[in-house]
Amino acid sequence: MKALLALLGPLLLGSCGPSKPECEDVAARAWAIVAPVLEAHSACSVDADCLEAHDAPRCANSCGVILASEGVDALRAAIDKANREICDEYDGDGCVHPPPVPLCPYLGPPVCNNGKCGRPNPNSRFGRPM
Repeated sequence: MKALLALLGPLLLGSCGPSKPECEDVAARAWAIVAPVLEAHSACSVDADCLEAHDAPRCANSCGVILASEGVDALRAAIDKANREICDEYDGDGCVHPPPVPLCPYLGPPVCNNGKCGRPNPNSRFGRPM
């Protein structure tokens, strides 16, 4: 019985690869490279300045990020850097990539609120205070 549980345990409980610190915190490390770029490229004047990008470091999950359209190249460079510096190491450690994000809820189009690109405010109509 113990042998059967040892064989089936990972299948029944789900297997996320090795339980090593470098596997568990990899997404946070990858996003730590990308987050400052998103913050630096969030300024806007109108909603049309903002866009939603459905891209992320390959060792992290995302339902998309909101940024100013002028920051797309910087975002791509940051994701490439995260892939090179974090995700390649993660792959080499035998970690298993995170599962895909389940269907993400639609939160409305990107909007410019108070000079910063973001998601619509869920407590307002069309992303703006009522």
